[in-house]
Amino acid sequence: MRKRSQTTEPTAREAALQVLAQWRELGNPPRVPERDDLLWQHMEPRQRAAAFDLLQGVLRSRGLLDHIIEQLLDKPIGGLENAVRAALELGAYQALLQSNVADYALVDSSVELVRLAGKPRAAGLVNAILRGLLRLEPRNEPFAALRDDAFPVGVGRQVRFNRRVFPSPQADAAEHLSVVCSYPKPLVQMLLQAYGPVVTLRILAAGNLRPMVLLRDDGIGKKDLGGLVEHQQKGWLAATDGWTPAVARQVAAGKLSPQDPTAGLAVESLCEAIKTVPAQGGPRPLVLLDLCAGKGTKTIQLALRRPGDVVLATDIAPLKLEFLRGRAKQLGLHKVRINLLEEVLIDHHAFDAVLVDVPCSNTGVMARRVQTRWRWPGLDRKALQRQQLTLLTQAQKLLRVGGVLAYSTCSVDPCENSDLVRKWLELQQGVPWRIVHEQMSLPAATDDPAARCDGGYICVLAAAGQPAV
Repeated sequence: MRKRSQTTEPTAREAALQVLAQWRELGNPPRVPERDDLLWQHMEPRQRAAAFDLLQGVLRSRGLLDHIIEQLLDKPIGGLENAVRAALELGAYQALLQSNVADYALVDSSVELVRLAGKPRAAGLVNAILRGLLRLEPRNEPFAALRDDAFPVGVGRQVRFNRRVFPSPQADAAEHLSVVCSYPKPLVQMLLQAYGPVVTLRILAAGNLRPMVLLRDDGIGKKDLGGLVEHQQKGWLAATDGWTPAVARQVAAGKLSPQDPTAGLAVESLCEAIKTVPAQGGPRPLVLLDLCAGKGTKTIQLALRRPGDVVLATDIAPLKLEFLRGRAKQLGLHKVRINLLEEVLIDHHAFDAVLVDVPCSNTGVMARRVQTRWRWPGLDRKALQRQQLTLLTQAQKLLRVGGVLAYSTCSVDPCENSDLVRKWLELQQGVPWRIVHEQMSLPAATDDPAARCDGGYICVLAAAGQPAV
């Protein structure tokens, strides 16, 4: 069997295999290469998009795929060589979760893939396992209920086999959901405890959808770009054609900003509360702080919503702040100021409003950040919550008397959200704070682009005695 020339551009499956073959430990998934990574440089756009879809799909579904493959093996799947395991996962993903590949072509191409990967002795195994998978007669049908011969897929659908493959949902709901939805069991148990089985299934289903490109409308005209539909949250759009060159150009021009509507609620809620802040010393521009700015999506949003005020952005990552500096200059936002965190922490009581979008577990954005689910069991949640409390306290010290404080996450874990805020309020002895606005948003499991959103939490706080929003 010939080997592919090194000068020939890789196919989508070969590129995906190259990345997935690095995946050894479930809790340490490989990094999905960025748009400018060398892996993509010699691939035409359609192949590149297909490779990215395969990568995201297997990263998302590995728990499910490995369970099914292992039912057909005569040894634990962990004993397979990485490239062979990855080839089987890619084949199983395409057989079960994609509908554009014929059965015979899928098996043949998977055998060819493992040979090109330098593992010709595994060709027979790959052929046998995938043909065994097809003998399970997977069929797509409407979802009725959790069962041991089917797994949920998409919205309101399931793939059903001709025999029992999965743990009983009645015997152990957490174990069943962990396998059929492809999440670590401890994460499923946390969600079940917080939300119960019905809502948990919705959260898991939302995390298994392909993410939608959602954009904040920063001034695009309705005739400027096709493939956009208005989102149900005013001021946001859904790109039904995905990240196209036309979308990229409008983002570069400052007319669109990639942002999920749930993430945007933090700034929108803060801006509503800012209207109630009395200006000390008479009318003047307010001074607003984005404490954990990152690349500044919320900083830019805040500056656009409050053009007469000064917005200071800070973070511990200089490279992210440099990106923000260039973006603000490009958009002509001259009242945006940028400083490193240590330069800001000395400015006690200097700000009229502070937004603190804290580092979190990312459990509200698992569709976008597919590695999150596998890393969650190894996350030191107590250390993370201590960091969140510290940042909230730092934000409070930077706020002037009578100011407004907004705390936000992209998590659906109550321990990082409502529980943490109330713990922080209990620690504020002698300082009467109250909750002005609180909102927990769950990720939407829907096919409607206008209704898609991530999960996240926002809580706006003010000193007691401030007028209500």
